[in-house]
Amino acid sequence: MALKSLAALSAVLLVACAAQGAPTASLDTQLTAAAGAGKPAEVERLLKSGANPNAHQANGTTALMLAARKPDARSIALLLKAKADPNQRRLDGVTALIWSAQMGCTECVKTLVKAKADPNIRNDDGATALMLAVQYGKRDIAALLLKAKADPNAATRDGFTPLMTACVNGQTEIARQLLAAHADVGVRSKRDGSTALMLASYSGFLDIVDDLIDTGADVNVKRPDGQSALKLAIAGGHIDTVNRLKKAGAK
Repeated sequence: MALKSLAALSAVLLVACAAQGAPTASLDTQLTAAAGAGKPAEVERLLKSGANPNAHQANGTTALMLAARKPDARSIALLLKAKADPNQRRLDGVTALIWSAQMGCTECVKTLVKAKADPNIRNDDGATALMLAVQYGKRDIAALLLKAKADPNAATRDGFTPLMTACVNGQTEIARQLLAAHADVGVRSKRDGSTALMLASYSGFLDIVDDLIDTGADVNVKRPDGQSALKLAIAGGHIDTVNRLKKAGAK
């Protein structure tokens, strides 16, 4: 009889515990859904009801990341106020700041940086928020990140730096921001040994070539295959760039 009573009591306790846990799990699921849908009023209501501000999906995507991807600065502010971790990483290394930089949400980036989001966290490809800002041409966000001490020389796994990306894309103003932040003009990519000057020369981005030379880029350094900035400019048919390189001593 005692054993039956104990078993019955255990069953009751299990049901009670399950009943207690169910609403919280449901709130967390609702929170991630609301954040992803850009519904700050719903996010606020759910947080007040006890939802976990660090609630996440199976792949590690948090409510904060979903708000950043939307992008929804108001929901980001609400989640951060509720103590959401601004530096939590998804399974592939992505953070809310990386997403905000990619989406081009200046207010989102400002809010996250103010909450001490680390601008130098890298995703699994080695890309930081700054790299994504450069890649997508977000000049204002690149400036914000550099002011927040983002590393201008943080390279991806294949050795590509933000400056190299700006050179490939012809982003003169962003390249100047990076150079002003002491981006290293001598770094070589792991892909083929190219420097920023070689990349800009090949595409004929003369203003960037000028800036790189003025910053001290070596005009005669060669890739392992023997290609130089001058040879690449000639191959691309960029006469003005060829002349500028020769004026700087390229041979």
